[in-house]
Amino acid sequence: MPERDEAPRKKKVGLHGWRAFLVVFASGTLAAFLVVGIIVGILQAFVSSVSSAVGGEATPEVPRDQQTGRPQAALEPGKLDICTRTLPRTRGVNINRVDPAENYNDPALQGRDSEETERTVRDECDWTLTPDYSSAQPWDFHFSYEAIIDAAPGEDRDEVASGIFDDRKKELESFFSPVKSDGGGPLTDADRSQVLYGDSSGSEQETTYVVLAQTRSAVYEIRLVGEPGLDNEPVPEQAYRHEVEKLVSRLSIEFGLLIPE
Repeated sequence: MPERDEAPRKKKVGLHGWRAFLVVFASGTLAAFLVVGIIVGILQAFVSSVSSAVGGEATPEVPRDQQTGRPQAALEPGKLDICTRTLPRTRGVNINRVDPAENYNDPALQGRDSEETERTVRDECDWTLTPDYSSAQPWDFHFSYEAIIDAAPGEDRDEVASGIFDDRKKELESFFSPVKSDGGGPLTDADRSQVLYGDSSGSEQETTYVVLAQTRSAVYEIRLVGEPGLDNEPVPEQAYRHEVEKLVSRLSIEFGLLIPE
């Protein structure tokens, strides 16, 4: 019998078997992740918008004078309370108040006579300050200030403040035994400043860093006292200055804005 030629088998086109299974599985998984991602994105956008709305209602409005950097037209009674309102909110400074907070004085809070024209806001407060420097104990931090808001008739309040600065400058060396240096020199954020560093008077272990500064018609003093660090060496003046510059930067802005023009 004549042999019949068998037609050659045609190869199957496309994916079959385990390869097809893998492709279908991968495609389904990718689609599932895509759907989940879209849902998560929508939820995040919704939560963010709600949070922004709530946060916007809770955030106090910044006064226009502080937005533009201009001094205020007038100072409300009790507003220039640096010890209570400003120092605790100074960024990067870790302090804890230790005095009873009884020294604040603003004549406007008691009501002034119609003939009384002078107004000087004063306060002093004591704190412990935990520095960025590796210190075995927190430092003692004393702060005081006088701000001439209204001077007597015929007097310039900035000149009155300069006189206070000059008088207090004479007293600074009494904190030392002896003075070792000028503590790095004047501070650029203040209109005037005197800085001293040295061994504390009456103590063989502690060192003291004192800043007397004037910004506009306000004069203030920062005094830091620290025991030796973890290496049993005296606190270097650079460590004190690091903390002082953060304070002075904030204080210069505060006095500059709150003291009226």
